[in-house]
Amino acid sequence: MFRLALVSFALTAVACSVDQSAIVPGDTGVVVDSGEDEPEDTSTPDSGSGDTGTIDSGPGCGPGETSCDGTCVDLRTNISHCGSCNNACDAPPADATSTCSARRCGFICDDGFAPDGSGGCAVNVCGDGYLDASEACDDSNMQNGDGCSWDACALEGTPGLCGAPQLTVNRAVQSYRGQIAATDPSGMACEGSGQETSFMLAVNFVGNLTIAVRPAGFDAVLTVYDTNSVPCPGTPKSCGNDGGEGATEERTLSGVTTGEHYLLVVSSANDLGAMGPSDFVIELSGFGS
Repeated sequence: MFRLALVSFALTAVACSVDQSAIVPGDTGVVVDSGEDEPEDTSTPDSGSGDTGTIDSGPGCGPGETSCDGTCVDLRTNISHCGSCNNACDAPPADATSTCSARRCGFICDDGFAPDGSGGCAVNVCGDGYLDASEACDDSNMQNGDGCSWDACALEGTPGLCGAPQLTVNRAVQSYRGQIAATDPSGMACEGSGQETSFMLAVNFVGNLTIAVRPAGFDAVLTVYDTNSVPCPGTPKSCGNDGGEGATEERTLSGVTTGEHYLLVVSSANDLGAMGPSDFVIELSGFGS
C-alpha cells in the first residue's frame, strides 16, 4: 500500500509540473468583440445627382437681341454694337447723326442738310432729291407744274386724270409726303376697310417704276390701277399689303413708257377711327431711259 501511495504521489507531481503553455493556444492578436452589435443602418444611401443648374450667362435677352457685356442690344440697329458686340460706328460727318441699319454703319444728315455726294452733308436745297423735314416733296428737279414746286418743294396738287393730284415721274428718286384723313371714303383699295387717298402718276421715261409707301403708324395698303385703256379708276394692276402696322409697302411696275398714267391709291387696312389724319411718304424710283 505504501508503494502504491508513492507511485500515485509521483504521477501527480509529474502532472503538475507539465508546462501548460505547450497546450494553450498563443495570443493571435485578434480582439474578440464580446459586446452586443449595433443596430444595422438600413437608411437609403444618398443618391442625389450633382448640380446640373445652368451657368449664369447674363440677363435674358428678348427676340432679336444679343447680350454684349451683360447688356441686351439689337446688333441690327445699335451704333455701339453694329453687326457684332463692341463694333462701334465711326463718328459721323458734320451736321449728321450716326446710324446702324441692317447691321451696317452709316449716317443721316440733320434737318436742313442733305448728302453732298462726297460722304458729307451740305445745306439742303429744294430739288436735290433729298426729302428734308421742312419739305413736302422733292422730285430731284427744278421745275414747276410736275406735282412738286422747285422753289418751295411744296405739293402743287395739279389735278390729273380721275381728279387725283398728278405727279410726273422721271428717272430719279422722288419723294412726296401724303396724308389720309379719317373722313376719306373707301372704295378703290384692293382690300381692307379703312380710308384712302389717291395720286395720278404720269410717266415721263421708259423702263421700270418702283413705288414704295412708308406709313407712319398704320397698316398701309398699296393699290395701282392702269388707266391707259380703261376709264377711271382703270384696271387693277398691283395690290400690296405684305406688312403690318408701319411696314413699307413696295411694288415695281415693269415696262412703263412715256405718256402712260397709273392711279396710285394709298389706304389703311383698318378704319382709322379716332386715330385721325395719318401721314405717309411715297417714294418713286424710275429706272430706264
